[in-house]
Amino acid sequence: MPLAVTHILIPIILVDALRDHVIKKKNILSNKFVLLAGLAGLLPDIDLLISLILGVNLHRTITHSIIVPLTFLFLFIVFLKKEKYSKIFLMLFIGFSFHIILDVIFDEVYVLFPFSFEGYYINPNHFSNLFIKELYTTMDAILLFFWLIHEELEHKISDYF
Repeated sequence: MPLAVTHILIPIILVDALRDHVIKKKNILSNKFVLLAGLAGLLPDIDLLISLILGVNLHRTITHSIIVPLTFLFLFIVFLKKEKYSKIFLMLFIGFSFHIILDVIFDEVYVLFPFSFEGYYINPNHFSNLFIKELYTTMDAILLFFWLIHEELEHKISDYF
């Protein structure tokens, strides 16, 4: 499965790009919402901590089920008139969704849990384990590199240093 940094960076980059290049109004989605999307991208792995505490392997089950992001999408729609809450639920939907998508690409995930105990994944077995580990690390580095370039060009982050 992708490293934690990838799970954080993908939603951050997508929401940031959406805000900067599609919506083009930075006041609609503040940096706090962009950060929330990134943190929500890591949140499904809370099941690792729960598994450790309970002594039962629940990883890639409850919090990796599509029920969770669909619940956030439903809550986003319900709270559309309450802008702050709708944005929070949208960021949670985006983060959770991309976490699940990334995990399905690289590993088995029980996306229909608890209705089905069948795991779904795109089989990367034609790659060696060494290549997959290198890919995870390289993917993190490339994502971070290009996102930092984007942030410098769009937001002049060097001014903060």
